[in-house]
Amino acid sequence: MWKVVVFLAVICLVWQYMLPQSYVLETWDSNVVKPAKQIYERATVHIFGNESKSGIPIGEPVRGRNNIMFVETSCLVKKANATRKVMSLRQTCSIESAARMNPDADVYLLHSCPIEFNPDEPVTQLLKYTNIKFWSFSLHTLMSGTPLQAWDYNAALGGSQWPLEHSSDVVRFVLLWKYGGIYMDLDFVVIKSMDSLEENFVCIETEKSLGSSVIKMDSENTGHKLATICVEQLAKDFRGDAWAHNGPQRITDCLQALCHTQKLSDVDPKECNVTIYNSSVFFPVAYWEWKMLFSESDSEKVAERIENSSGVHVWNKLSFNEKVYIGSIQP
Repeated sequence: MWKVVVFLAVICLVWQYMLPQSYVLETWDSNVVKPAKQIYERATVHIFGNESKSGIPIGEPVRGRNNIMFVETSCLVKKANATRKVMSLRQTCSIESAARMNPDADVYLLHSCPIEFNPDEPVTQLLKYTNIKFWSFSLHTLMSGTPLQAWDYNAALGGSQWPLEHSSDVVRFVLLWKYGGIYMDLDFVVIKSMDSLEENFVCIETEKSLGSSVIKMDSENTGHKLATICVEQLAKDFRGDAWAHNGPQRITDCLQALCHTQKLSDVDPKECNVTIYNSSVFFPVAYWEWKMLFSESDSEKVAERIENSSGVHVWNKLSFNEKVYIGSIQP
């Protein structure tokens, strides 16, 4: 079984070196969906907002559904007229793995930029999955009706030393508050169904803190209470000078507040109705060991570690330049 799982992970990572890398976004100023031919012909389709053209499944998540949400926030940070790729190949792989392993879930790519579909580009391959949906959102629409509606996002992020990462921190908690479901970073490879995981969960990343790169919160009960604490804390205590303060430290502080404890070790998951998974479920290879994921000599060791994992974090911040070689036995 583990060989099949490892093979899937390798295929995903190899993909980024086999396909062209020439995505170009519409500029931020454009909010028009251009007419297109059939998506698999040589035509380009641009989407922004909730308009559906050429059969592309477009729309925001539905509150209370079985949502798996991925978000890309570049255009919340960069100025207008900046162009960039719609999706990296590794990000595309991450979304595909979630859709393949969770066919009954609604898997969303929520993008802050207008999205371009070109049949020559890997992101277009996601259209063959009926459970993947796309939403190019605006900050105003996303924040509307949430506790952060009146929060000065631009002032907060303008003073951040890591605006891209911190914008993602903010948006993930807003998504969980507004829609509920699973949030995942775009550098995971999902290797099995997540249907059996608990209704509300977090995962230990290090001995001292939880990870914020994968979280599940329900939309009405305990999970929504936890999300409310998080967005309210962000409004009062956002920090642009601390890398982990608005992400891993935020979810750790929020869970302790929900459970009325001062230390993570004192949290009672049963009493709080939030499951705390150990690191093997989503972080079987720690960030300081990331090179193991690309080392042939560590292949068997990695296979053993991920045997009971639901997903594998590939630590893109550290590994983005690492290559996977076709025909190798890299994990």
